[in-house]
Amino acid sequence: MRNLIFFISIFFLIDKCNAITLINAFDDAYKSDAQLQSARFALDAAKKEEDIGLSYLLPTLSFGGKVIKSTGVTDLDQNTITGNKNYSSNNDYSSRSSTITLRQPIFDLERIALYNQGEIKSLIGEEQYLAEEQNFFSRLVENYFNVLKIQHEITLSEAQQKSIEGLVKQTKGLFNAGEGTITDIDEAQARLDLILSQQIELSAQLQNSQRELANQIGQWPDSLMSSSEKIPENSLIKADENYSYWRDMAYRKSPIIAIRTATVSLAKYNLIQQKAGHTPKVAIAGQLSRTNIDQINSTQDRTDKTIALTIDIPIYAGGGVNAYSQKSLALLNKSQIDLDTARQQVTLDVERYYLGVSSGWQKCKALLSAIRSNQKAVLSAEKGLQAGTRSTIDVLDAQERVFSAKRDLLNTKLTMLLSLVKLKVSIGEMNKNELQKIENLLQ
Repeated sequence: MRNLIFFISIFFLIDKCNAITLINAFDDAYKSDAQLQSARFALDAAKKEEDIGLSYLLPTLSFGGKVIKSTGVTDLDQNTITGNKNYSSNNDYSSRSSTITLRQPIFDLERIALYNQGEIKSLIGEEQYLAEEQNFFSRLVENYFNVLKIQHEITLSEAQQKSIEGLVKQTKGLFNAGEGTITDIDEAQARLDLILSQQIELSAQLQNSQRELANQIGQWPDSLMSSSEKIPENSLIKADENYSYWRDMAYRKSPIIAIRTATVSLAKYNLIQQKAGHTPKVAIAGQLSRTNIDQINSTQDRTDKTIALTIDIPIYAGGGVNAYSQKSLALLNKSQIDLDTARQQVTLDVERYYLGVSSGWQKCKALLSAIRSNQKAVLSAEKGLQAGTRSTIDVLDAQERVFSAKRDLLNTKLTMLLSLVKLKVSIGEMNKNELQKIENLLQ
């Protein structure tokens, strides 16, 4: 059994110079993750929404010009008392005009609503990026842990294979010495064949998990850092940070709730915009125009300066204003329901992740005790096999319980750490420093 423990330990000693750590994976994925890159471009676009909204309140300046060239001849044949008089005249002329117009809205509820919507759209874009960035941490850690979990199972399977091969050899020796049975040999060989078949399936699962991680970090993860069987001395959640604490934090800081809250405000201003179709609009407009007309016998230059206060009072728009207002009101009600749904989902998520961390630590402690107890049981079974009081099946079963407990311990530890990551994500506080803490806990 000591050789078996040593063999397992050797498998877990991965060269840190070659292994991809969790922080290494973060650095690579932060530059190459497609979803995060897409979110960055979406953020750049959303930042312009505020400027677009402001443009509705700022003055507009436009310039227009026109050039006219006209040619024509007038022929006149006129009979008078004095006789005939024939003459023709040239009517060619050219005209050039230019106009500069400045318009400044003074009162326009629709434009004010569009400005407010621009501010909110920019805020929503920022919160959506934060949400995607937080989701990036969840996806990265989950993909990393999936690979690590299967690699760990393969390592345990290979160690178990080595142990069973030794047991097969030992059983055959006892049988040849007249102390064992052929049943013990067959049972050990059957367990060995089962382990080999499981390794084939694990290899396929490992390749699939590695592909998922490779797509995110931009390189093939041949080897990852190892995870020890050591667990924190205390729970990862402080005693004063109960479920209510995390729930309230999520209500205040969750980017998902922030997005839904902002969406409600956006729907309100959209309703104001549609109702503004029934309100008057006031603006001041100034115009400077210059015209030059060049004829054969004369030239005319004219400059006009105009300033005006315009009032536009809508009366009837075919019922479109009422229809759009009713549509916006329905969308406002929908956004409020979506906000309530988001709060409910965040509440469920926080509770699930909180329990995953707190109960996960308790389960890890129990599994550590189970490993120690089962290791003693293996030693007792091996001694009993030598003494002829225990069978090969007893040894195999005891070894199986050790490997199962070791596998369950790492899986529980990874689940606990992933729950902690997602708990931090739910309140929008996951970052590289927190990821470094997860890596330290992993080791």
